[in-house]
Amino acid sequence: MRREIFLLLIIGILSTGCSTMVSPKKTSVFINSTKNGQAFIVKDSKGTVVAKAVTPAVIKLNNKGDSSYTYLTQCENKLEESKINAWVLGNIVMASISGILIDIRNGYSNEPANKVSLANCDKVIAKKREKVAKGRYCVNYVHKYDRSIYKFNDKKNKNSINDLKNAQDYLLAYCSEYIDISHYKNQASTINKVYESYL
Repeated sequence: MRREIFLLLIIGILSTGCSTMVSPKKTSVFINSTKNGQAFIVKDSKGTVVAKAVTPAVIKLNNKGDSSYTYLTQCENKLEESKINAWVLGNIVMASISGILIDIRNGYSNEPANKVSLANCDKVIAKKREKVAKGRYCVNYVHKYDRSIYKFNDKKNKNSINDLKNAQDYLLAYCSEYIDISHYKNQASTINKVYESYL
């Protein structure tokens, strides 16, 4: 009798997905950021808002489905892909192909990441503003370079070539991230030679 019961249990396990049987409906997810109080919302793969909170926080997200969620703050949209539910491996250990198929069919083959780190938006926004400011500064040096070329062609004196060299050196040293400096690289050899001739 015990043997029959044991066999029935084994058959039941093999015919039912491990993940479907054991996995909770929701996973607790810890959300952190280097900035406490960072507001965020969470959307599922269909775009439905499923959570709102501020860091640090623990939220519960559904396991069923693809379990992929997007975390949105004022400075980033972070997609966290689902990962394979560890309980699915139980089907592999027991060589239960039907169990794997059942888990997939029931939507419990994946689960959301249980820890997510979000960016510090204060720092991200500050860097973006700094980049914009530096970009504008580089544009000012482009205008300075163009004026210095005109001034040197007109006066051909030491002051004008110094201004041109100064503008060129700044553009080459600091502006490659913000503007196309290929023209200034191409002209650098000529300008340097002229500059040296005035020393």
